[in-house]
Amino acid sequence: MTKKPLSFSPSEPDAFGIEIQRLDGEHILLKIAPHSHEFLQLIYLEQGGRQYQLNNHTWDITPSDLFLTAPNETHDANRLTTARGWVVLFTAAAINPTGLDSSSYLRWISSPLFLSFVRVSGIAFSYFNIAEESRSYWSRQFQTLDTELRIKPFGYEEMARSASDPNAN
Repeated sequence: MTKKPLSFSPSEPDAFGIEIQRLDGEHILLKIAPHSHEFLQLIYLEQGGRQYQLNNHTWDITPSDLFLTAPNETHDANRLTTARGWVVLFTAAAINPTGLDSSSYLRWISSPLFLSFVRVSGIAFSYFNIAEESRSYWSRQFQTLDTELRIKPFGYEEMARSASDPNAN
């Protein structure tokens, strides 16, 4: 029996396809079976939490690990029980509403953010460990995104999308 991938439905009715969640011991991701979904997911671990599995590879977790899960990749976060960090769920259209959709992944190669989610010839760029000197910056960026999406000040959608623009900083 084939499992249907999880779908992404932002928690706010007017949300535009990006959702950020605090990862802790109570997060639903730690309580569900291995699964896949049709949206992109980024997991940033500020504190370790045993192991994370993506497709056929299992990583022993260290602080500041970053995982990129592309649509339809199977992953298992059950063993992140002591992990603390962030989970970002998003659609391609939320980041680039001018033509990138989930059915045209080959066009993602032109986008620096989406290129990291493309698996070319079996080479997976799904795992990164953030350098110690950059960790506080990454944590602040996730906190800022969380604040922007909760408060929704004027221009918040553009602010959230700016993460995909390497020339924005």
